[in-house]
Amino acid sequence: MKLSISDLAYAGFRYHDFCQLPKTCGLEFFYEFGTPTYWDTVLPLMLEGRQNGVSVHGPCVQVNLAMDENVRFLEVFLDTFQYAQKIGAEFVVVHTNESLPEEDSFILRQRVVQKLALLLQLGKAMGVTPVIENVGLRSSGSLLFDREQFLELPQIFPEAGFLLDVGHAHVNGWNLAATVRALGHRLKGCHLHDNDGTGDQHQYLGNGTIQWAPSLRP
Repeated sequence: MKLSISDLAYAGFRYHDFCQLPKTCGLEFFYEFGTPTYWDTVLPLMLEGRQNGVSVHGPCVQVNLAMDENVRFLEVFLDTFQYAQKIGAEFVVVHTNESLPEEDSFILRQRVVQKLALLLQLGKAMGVTPVIENVGLRSSGSLLFDREQFLELPQIFPEAGFLLDVGHAHVNGWNLAATVRALGHRLKGCHLHDNDGTGDQHQYLGNGTIQWAPSLRP
């Protein structure tokens, strides 16, 4: 098992703190929250001596695949994929959606599927591996793909990889162990954090109500 740590809590000058973390952990970083010049400067320092490589979290502020007017998504992801290609990232995390426009859910899912198809094609052409993450929370009204609908995506995209955000899944009442089994070899990674089931609280493991021992057993 490979363990990586997100840079989300170490932006800006705090990257020095990240550099002090155990070298046995890899790095997932949010590319859109820094310039290429910034990453060219700090990534070598953050990755020095690390054993588990690097992955990129794709844009989640500039891009919402569910929005019809979000026409620059390919341009933004092209930039992200180019940087991932440059540093040899293992994969790039892609969200299905952020907030939800006031449109029919079926239409929104169709729109997202169409855009995911384009992103997967772009990734394949560039030698970059996009992985699709489960996002959206029923507690905040942003859940577009429930468990059954999310698990249809591997059938729609037979060559795609997936990432299970355990915290999101817990808030939405998913059976974690069954979801892990259903994704099988298509599951390329997990985002591990805890919560009490009411919101995306990003607590330390054990500080919430996720039953960890049975949840991620193959």
